[in-house]
Amino acid sequence: MKTTRFFLTIALVSFVMMSFADIPPVAKSPVVKISLEKAMNSKTLCSEMTKQLNMEFLKIEHPGYYVTKLRCGYTTFVIYGKYQEWIKFFNMTKWRQCKNIRQNNPFSNE
Repeated sequence: MKTTRFFLTIALVSFVMMSFADIPPVAKSPVVKISLEKAMNSKTLCSEMTKQLNMEFLKIEHPGYYVTKLRCGYTTFVIYGKYQEWIKFFNMTKWRQCKNIRQNNPFSNE
C-alpha cells in the first residue's frame, strides 16, 4: 500500500509539473527612470506625456521631486521633476516645443 501511495504521489506531482510547463512566463515591461528635463528631449515622450498626464498629482504640495508613471510602447517610464519644471511643462503652448533628439533624420518631414 505504501508503494502504491508513493507512485500515485509521484504521478500527481509529475502531472502538475507538466501542466505548468505549458504556461508561458509573464513578460515584464522594462522600467526606465528618467528626469523631466531628459524626457522633454524626446518628442515621442512629450506627446505621450500630454496625452496621459494631467496636473492632478501636482495638487499635493511637498518638498522634493514629483514622480509619475508613463506608458510608452512596451516600456514604463518613471518621470521625476521639481514642481517648477512640471508647471513649465504643462504651460507649454505646444508639445512641439520639446527638443528633437534626432537632429539629422533623413526621413523626417521637418
